[in-house]
Amino acid sequence: MLDLKYIRENSEKVKAGIASKNDKSDIDAILKMDSLRRDFIHQVEALKSERNRVSAEIGKKKKMGEPADEAVAAMREVGQRIAALDKQLRETEEKFNTALSWIPNIPNELAPVGKDESANVVKRTWGEISKRDFKVLPHWE
Repeated sequence: MLDLKYIRENSEKVKAGIASKNDKSDIDAILKMDSLRRDFIHQVEALKSERNRVSAEIGKKKKMGEPADEAVAAMREVGQRIAALDKQLRETEEKFNTALSWIPNIPNELAPVGKDESANVVKRTWGEISKRDFKVLPHWE
């Protein structure tokens, strides 16, 4: 699987590489999902930070004997928003990870581009092919 940072930084190279392998992965859609996922993470973290800050204030108010019902109700709403965003984040991450896992590795720049293996080119051979006076079995037999 390709590294996400590499895909972000070299999206055109990745697109060209997978196109040379005749793959239909949509890199732009994957990058949009990544951006959406990162936005969800940012929103959830901001809400959790706010919840922690207000929870500390609620604790101080209760210690001093002041009413904190309004803040508690507001934090319940924040908790519900966090739960909803977490659900959206999980769904987005699941789709994102599935799409990311289907991106093939990009081929080496020296590899010939072709529709199938008939476009392969023999660059060099090593040794001589030995001639035997019996039928050679394939490796699986």
